[in-house]
Amino acid sequence: MKDYDNSRLDERLKQALLQAARRDYEELLAGQGEEKIVWSTQYLRRRRKMLRNPDRYLRASLRPGWKKVLHVVSVALVALCLAAGAVLFNPTARAQLMQFFMKMFGTYSDLIMNEPDPAHNSAEMAEWTFAWMPEGFEEVAFEKWVSNYTYSYSDGKNFIYLDQTPATSEYRPQLDNEHATVSNIKINKARGTLFTAVDEGGLNYVFWIEEADNTAFLLYGNTEPEVLMKMAESLEKK
Repeated sequence: MKDYDNSRLDERLKQALLQAARRDYEELLAGQGEEKIVWSTQYLRRRRKMLRNPDRYLRASLRPGWKKVLHVVSVALVALCLAAGAVLFNPTARAQLMQFFMKMFGTYSDLIMNEPDPAHNSAEMAEWTFAWMPEGFEEVAFEKWVSNYTYSYSDGKNFIYLDQTPATSEYRPQLDNEHATVSNIKINKARGTLFTAVDEGGLNYVFWIEEADNTAFLLYGNTEPEVLMKMAESLEKK
C-alpha cells in the first residue's frame, strides 16, 4: 500500500512539474505572436524533386567527383559554343546576355541575374495567366511570397508549376543538369533555356525573362517540353 501511495505521489509531482514548465513556456512566448515560416522557392523545388524520386536524388548527391568534373567540362563547352555563336551574330542576344548568364556545375546549373534598373524593384509584380493549357489542367493554387509568386496547375493527377520572380541578382535558380540536356530556346522574342529530362518521368524546366517587365519565369513539370514551351508562349498578364 505504501509503494502504491509513493507511485501516486511521484505521478502527481511529475504532472505538476510539467504544468509548471508549460506555464513558463507560455509566458515566455506571450506577446511575441506567431511567426510564419517562409520557405524559399529553391528549397520547395528541391524538396519536390527529392520526394518524386528519392533514389535518384541520393545517387546525384553521391556521384563521384571525377564524374562531376567531366560532366561540367562537357556541358560547359557545348553551352559556350552555343552562347558564343548567338552573341557574335545576334545583337539582341548580346543585349540579353547582359541580363542573365548560366554557370555549369557537376549536378546543376546556376542561372545568375544582373542587377536591373532599381525602378523595377520598387513596383509590385503583376499577376500572369496562361491563355493556353493542356486539356484538363487548371490553376489549383496561387501563393504570394515575399519576393516571388508560385502558381500550381493540375489535371487531378499531374502537376505543373510556375515561379515568377523579379529578375534581380538576388534570384539565382539552380536546376538539375545531371539528368537533363540543356538547350537555348526562344519564348516569343525572349531568350530562354530548356532543361529536358533524360529519365522517364523526370522534371522538364523552361526558364526565360520578360524584359519589358524585368520578370523571370521558371515553368516546370513532368509533362513534355513542347507542352511547357507552348504554355510559356501563351503567358499573359491577368
